[in-house]
Amino acid sequence: MTAMTRVLALAIALSVALGATDARAQSGSGASLTGAARDLFREGVQAAEAGRWEDARAAFERSYELAPRDATLLNLAVALGQTGRLVAAIEAYRRFLARADDAARAQGGAHARDAVAALEARIAHVSLTVRGLEEGDVVALDEVPIAHAAMGLDLPVDPGAHVVTITRDGRECARRALELSESARRDLEVVATCPPPPVEPDLSLPPTPAEPEDRGEDPAPWIALGVGAGVAVIAGIVIAAVVLTSQAPADPGPFMGNLGPGSFPAP
Repeated sequence: MTAMTRVLALAIALSVALGATDARAQSGSGASLTGAARDLFREGVQAAEAGRWEDARAAFERSYELAPRDATLLNLAVALGQTGRLVAAIEAYRRFLARADDAARAQGGAHARDAVAALEARIAHVSLTVRGLEEGDVVALDEVPIAHAAMGLDLPVDPGAHVVTITRDGRECARRALELSESARRDLEVVATCPPPPVEPDLSLPPTPAEPEDRGEDPAPWIALGVGAGVAVIAGIVIAAVVLTSQAPADPGPFMGNLGPGSFPAP
């Protein structure tokens, strides 16, 4: 059995013992530890003993949310460490040491302190510096916002892949990915260069010009045309009369027919 296996076995045994003590105390005092929380606690212990640490973590988290007991918190700390959530595991152990009663601390305190020391040696650290950072910008590490006052400080993070983003007015200005091994420390500088907001196109329709009022067709052109045509016709008649008059023969006198002169007297 390895040292880590012995530590885990001790943690589970202590947690089970604390769970029984806690349950008896709750039964005697009438505290409201629900049956659902106890069932989830037992499921978590069984999953941990079988090496199903992700299932154990989920069961302990739900049980602790229903009934925040010392035994559940200690189990949760162990499961968090086993699933790679080292920073959260350290916080859980510290909460246990800070809030556990004397009996719980006597049984689980030594393990919690040793676990914190071991995990702190494994966690990674990153120091962020943001150039061009403006008030109101949101700096986030793995989607968790980080206060501007924390810039330049060593931030504890779990080993593995991480993403740093900077958002301004709801728009992402920068994104950087980094990979950290256990115990690694890295300085990361990010430049917040946000392009100007896009100009929204004017989708409003131009005003429709008012249609001119329909007052009917102006008769003036037609009147003028009619008058002009009438004048032209009259002029044509006058001209024709003049021509005909000018072309008429001179007065031939009385029509005598085929008879010789003197056959009939002129009327």
